[in-house]
Parts: sequence; C-alpha cells; structure tokens
Amino acid sequence: MGTAIMTKILVVEDETDIRELLVDILGDAGYDVVVASDGGAALAVVTQEQPDIILLDVMMPVIDGLQVLRVLKGDPATCATPVIMVSAKSQEQEVREAKDAGAWDYLVKPWESGDVEAKVARARTNLARCLILTRPTVTDGARARSLRVCASA
Repeated sequence: MGTAIMTKILVVEDETDIRELLVDILGDAGYDVVVASDGGAALAVVTQEQPDIILLDVMMPVIDGLQVLRVLKGDPATCATPVIMVSAKSQEQEVREAKDAGAWDYLVKPWESGDVEAKVARARTNLARCLILTRPTVTDGARARSLRVCASA
C-alpha cells in the first residue's frame, strides 16, 4: 500500500455511483485519485494533474471515451500513460476497437471483486518498466519536454 500512494489515478466516469465506487476502491488501495465526469473535463484534468494511470469510461457525454483515448495516444506527453477502458460493452469487437486505439486494458461493468485493483496493479507494473527521458524540443522557443518511453515487455 505504501508505494501505491505515489501513483495518481484519474477516474473518468459520468455515472456518479460508479465513479464514487471506483474512487472508494482505489482510495482504499492507497492510490491518489482524481476524477472527471466527462471526456472534455478529462482532457483538462490530464493536463493539470498528469495522472500515472487513467480509468476511462467508454460511453460519456461531451466527448466519448474512445475519442479521449485517441487524443491521449496522439499526444507525446500522454501517449505512454496506461489507459484502462471501463464499459458495460463486452463484445470482442468493442474490446478490440479500444485496444487498437491504444487502451492498455479493458474493464467490463459489472466487474468482479478484485478486478479493478488487479488491472491497476498490472498497469503500475508496466509503468515501472517505463523510462523517463528528457529531450529538447522547439515549441515557443527551445524548452525541454519529458517523454515517457516504455521498454518492450
């Protein structure tokens, strides 16, 4: 539990009950949890909070989860952040679509006891394999930008 405190998780879920349940599960496991209730808010929170892992609902108002995922994976600052999609949709095609878009894993609602913690723990293990590299880029003058580059599993 002690090392989990350092991991910040963003929960993006429009249904209040599910969002609060995820916050409780992850908070009890010792994670630092931040929330957003729709895709638009999620993109703002990602920029502000820089979470280590994101749990992202698929069906949401404003911007759906797959659109948010594509934006995150297209941005060098967030492309290596593990995203676990959360959805009641469990058809193989829907899961494949999310993974093809860059989802690290997929959590089906309703989940079994321990599923959330297990998927987040695996994502943390994946994070431990990542190297943080800093390289200069030219954006508004010369400045350094941190990029996460993950080692092959």
